[in-house]
Amino acid sequence: MLSNTSIKRKMIIGLLTGFALFAVVMLFMTGVLLSNALTGYFEREFSKKMDTLNEEIESSGTATRAIARWFDESACFTTYLQSGAVGDLENAGALAAKAFGLDGIDFFDDKGNSLIDHTDYSAYPVIQAALKGMGGSDMIVTDETVTLVAVSPIHAAGRVIGGVALKKTLSSPEMVAFYGRLLDCDVTFFCGTKRVQTTIVNKEGKAIVGTLLNNKAIEDVVIGKAEIYKGQNMINGQRYATMYRPLTRADGSVAGMVFLRNPHSKIMVKSVGLFKYIAPATLSLLARLLARLSS
Repeated sequence: MLSNTSIKRKMIIGLLTGFALFAVVMLFMTGVLLSNALTGYFEREFSKKMDTLNEEIESSGTATRAIARWFDESACFTTYLQSGAVGDLENAGALAAKAFGLDGIDFFDDKGNSLIDHTDYSAYPVIQAALKGMGGSDMIVTDETVTLVAVSPIHAAGRVIGGVALKKTLSSPEMVAFYGRLLDCDVTFFCGTKRVQTTIVNKEGKAIVGTLLNNKAIEDVVIGKAEIYKGQNMINGQRYATMYRPLTRADGSVAGMVFLRNPHSKIMVKSVGLFKYIAPATLSLLARLLARLSS
């Protein structure tokens, strides 16, 4: 016959085993729930980053349009444009671009012909609208750059004699680096599906540009439907939270994309950090319960 001590010892061992298993299950479930909660939190924060980038681009457009209207009020530029003094326009425009922090200034005549850059504006409705007396902005995308262009008509004696086009390159190395610091994540600009500027570098420290996205699922959503794509993607063996936003022209067509990414490891670091507080508390509770049972 078993003694009371033996029975009690077996009961304690059974309880110890049960509580240990319970603790393991609870810690596992807590870790999973914590990871899921943090994933949702980071996704919401990631969406806020894209909203911040959108606001930054829209703010640049608003400020540049306001500067463009100033040229319509400038007697100096009106005189140069009316007299066809292209050299004076170019020199004064370069000084103005430097003063306003722009990447370039072009002027066009009353037919929409570029006078400085010799850009073909025929495909840009914003230029045609300026010739009708309306200002505005548009996105000009080439094989190499994504440029915000703000346009204003220039008047003389009550009629439109041409206009000015102010250019701010959103995909310059300086601007992309600024966006990366502002958002605390990697940023890439695409012309169509081609990477033209990014904060992502290779082993030699050079920006990974000139390559194509080559992802039909993302292209169909962002380029085809002009919608935002977001998801978890594996890039070079590491899991990332990613988001792609279309860059649209004034007529609604998609000119390119902007891409944000954050490593999934950031979520895991937060999870482990919080888990370090939860696990000891759980184990401490288990130890106190066992001490009471064995007393």
